[in-house]
Amino acid sequence: MIATHPRTGSNWLCGVLNSHPEILCHYEVLHPKAVYYALTYPETRFRPAVEERDADPRRFVDDLFARDFGHAAVGLKLMYGHDPEVSGELLRDPAVRTIVLRRENRVRVFLSAKRATRAGKFTQVSYDGIPIELDPAELCEFCREYDAYFEWVDEQVAGQDVLRLSYERLFDAGVVAGVLEFLGVTRVEESSLRALHRRQSFDSLREAIANFAELARALAGTELAADLAEELVTA
Repeated sequence: MIATHPRTGSNWLCGVLNSHPEILCHYEVLHPKAVYYALTYPETRFRPAVEERDADPRRFVDDLFARDFGHAAVGLKLMYGHDPEVSGELLRDPAVRTIVLRRENRVRVFLSAKRATRAGKFTQVSYDGIPIELDPAELCEFCREYDAYFEWVDEQVAGQDVLRLSYERLFDAGVVAGVLEFLGVTRVEESSLRALHRRQSFDSLREAIANFAELARALAGTELAADLAEELVTA
């Protein structure tokens, strides 16, 4: 399982893992509005709709794990806010290998979510040239909820062998190889693995935030000031 939050590179990671011949990785199967199966999912007879899943979500997830079609590892994404009860059960299950993926720069997470909403599309679109005005109070509240979610995840997986990844290092050489080792699948050349999803912006925070100077003044002296000062990591 990949326990994560929107706008942290999880689609890219799922796509890369799905390009490995021994891995079948689903996306947000507990999303309240839809079931997002792996794009490579070969099963056409077993694709329950939301109503069928919600009748017994834990059984639904267990069925997905069981339908491996010869893959050594079957996975899915656990996203912030998606069925906390079932997500907690899965995170506490020591039989499931858990990857925790977090983006350290919370301003970037918040900004990326705002841009996706403005663009009306969350993937496969560039956000460059879409400056967004950010509200300091809304940003701070978002960061409190963001931190609380990952604290909750840590509580659920306490005492387990967990792989922790950060967005900021996700694309570095050797990171994917470490994930494959953690999952116990055959190690392959990282260059042979591909994801359909790509980074969606390359501009600096100063370019991307319409009220950058105002926001910097509002956050001065807070822990978010360091996040705002970061100018290099892409969204």
